[in-house]
Amino acid sequence: MATIKYFTKGAGNPSTIHLRLVHGRKIDLTKSTQLLIDPKYWNNKKGLVKQIADFPDKVNVQNDLNDLRNHILNVFNESYTSGQLINSHLVKKYNRWLFQSK
Repeated sequence: MATIKYFTKGAGNPSTIHLRLVHGRKIDLTKSTQLLIDPKYWNNKKGLVKQIADFPDKVNVQNDLNDLRNHILNVFNESYTSGQLINSHLVKKYNRWLFQSK
C-alpha cells in the first residue's frame, strides 16, 4: 500500500510543504506542493499542521493536504493496478488540479 507523508525543508518563513509518496522499495517520489506555511505552525514529526489558536487558517491548510493525499492515492491505485508508469508527473498533475479548482 502506498503512503504519503508531508514535510517542510529548512526554517525559512514561509516554507514550502513537500510530499513524499512511497510504495514498497520501487517507488519513492518527492514533490513540492503549492502550499506555504510558517514553520512554527508545522509539525514535521507528524507531518501535520499544528492545531494552535495563533494560526487561523490551520483547518483550510490541513483540509487541502488531506484532499491532495486522497486524490493522489486514488489515482496512484488506479494507475498501479492498470500497470501505468508511476512518476513525479502524477503528483505534479494532481497538485496543480487541487489548486486550480479553488
